[in-house]
Amino acid sequence: MTVQSKDLSTDAWVGLFNDIKSWRWSFKNITLAETFWYPGQPDNQGGHQSCGSIDTSGYWWDNVCTTLMPFLCFNAKYNDSNKYIWISTPMTWHGARAYCRANYTDLAGVNSTADKSLLKSKVWLTSWFGLFRDSWKWVDGTNASTLPWINGQPNNYWSNENCAFYTPSNQTGDYTCNAQLPFFCHSSSPASERQIIKVKVKTDQDVYDPNVQSAILEMMHQKLAAVGMAENTTLSWRVQQDGKIFHKKQEEVVENVNDTTHIVC
Repeated sequence: MTVQSKDLSTDAWVGLFNDIKSWRWSFKNITLAETFWYPGQPDNQGGHQSCGSIDTSGYWWDNVCTTLMPFLCFNAKYNDSNKYIWISTPMTWHGARAYCRANYTDLAGVNSTADKSLLKSKVWLTSWFGLFRDSWKWVDGTNASTLPWINGQPNNYWSNENCAFYTPSNQTGDYTCNAQLPFFCHSSSPASERQIIKVKVKTDQDVYDPNVQSAILEMMHQKLAAVGMAENTTLSWRVQQDGKIFHKKQEEVVENVNDTTHIVC
């Protein structure tokens, strides 16, 4: 998006938000059945915490995904305590997921209090498990992976900065969603629709005269305007294979196929 062309002189909202309610499990994107967050979590401290860890008490924390931690895998072949495997080698969350998927099934998940207790018994240090969420995305659901953030942002400075604005210098910042700022709307135009109609013209004037052809188009446009169809409509003549617009059908009648293009904004 380029905002300079809009003569923007102040910050303005765009349709970009931090999806803090999209927490789910890595395995098949399963939604959460129960949650065991440590009090005050998740808090997205610093504005970059979108992966989940579990501590030695079984509580959940949100963390920056690039932090190096040990992690918990699970193996779908087992239904007992053997289904959870603790890996002591520190990795990033995404690195840990890749390891678990390559060697077992996926990062571990928690769907019940029993699962929480079982995982707790496996954890020796705070560790990654399969909890994660989407970060910044557009209102149409598209993930926003590369953004021109202001230096140091997003930082979630006020602890609830989950909406984004653009600056006149084409940078992005995070801010509280209840702040009042100007904003941009987005409109999309459907594909242009072309209609071809045949027109019979009976006249004493020379229909091969460009001025006469223009006058005929203007009369047709006025007819469309009278029935409310002129807005966002353009009319043009279709040139025949012989290079002419009209060809004579009878002594006084000439015919043309007219292109009508509707452009709906």
